[in-house]
Amino acid sequence: YLQPLQKQLTFLSIVGFFLLVIAILLSYNLARTIIDPILKLYYTVTQVSSYPLKNDYEPLGTEDELDTLGYAFFKKTKALETLNENLNVKVKETVEELEEEKNLFSLAIEGSKDGLWNWNLQNDYCQFSKRYEIMLGYNPGELPNNINGWLDLLHPDDKIKAQEVVKKYIDSCGKEDYENTFRLKTKNGSWCWILCRGKAFFNS
Repeated sequence: YLQPLQKQLTFLSIVGFFLLVIAILLSYNLARTIIDPILKLYYTVTQVSSYPLKNDYEPLGTEDELDTLGYAFFKKTKALETLNENLNVKVKETVEELEEEKNLFSLAIEGSKDGLWNWNLQNDYCQFSKRYEIMLGYNPGELPNNINGWLDLLHPDDKIKAQEVVKKYIDSCGKEDYENTFRLKTKNGSWCWILCRGKAFFNS
C-alpha cells in the first residue's frame, strides 16, 4: 500500500524540485530584464558629474518608458553640459577682460600721479589709494576709513566751505561734477593744497 504512494511522492518531489529550479531561473531572468536597465540608468545618473558625457546615447535595452526616460535625461544633461562649457568660456573671457581693464586703470592712475579716494555714503566707508596717503606723508593704511578722518585733516578755515560744497553736490544728485580746493594737514604738520574732483553714483 505504501510503496506506490512513496513512488508517487518521490516523483512529485523530483518534478516539484525541477519546477522550482525553472521558476527561480525564470524569475531571475525576468528580474534581470527589469533591473539591468534600471541599474544602467542609475549608474548613468550617478556619473553625470564626470564630464564629458558620451556623444551618443546608449540605449538601456528596453523600448518602454524607461528607455524614453533615459534618453530624455541624457539629452537634458548633454544640453546642460554644453551650456556649462559655454558659460565657462564666457566667464574666462570676462575675467580676462576685467583683468586687462584693471591693469589699464592701474597704469592710468600711476601715470597721473593723482591720489584716489572713494566714499560710500551708505556705510560711511572711505577708501584712499596709496598715492593719496603718500601725498600727505602717511604710510599706506594709516588714514582711517571714514569721513571723519578726512574732516580732521581739513584746515579750520576751509572746513565749513568744504562741507558745504560736498552737501550741495549730494543734494543735486550729481547733476554737476564735484570740484573743490582746500588744504589738508600732512603727517609732519604742514598744510598741503589739494584740488579735489569727484563723481558720484546714485541709486533710487
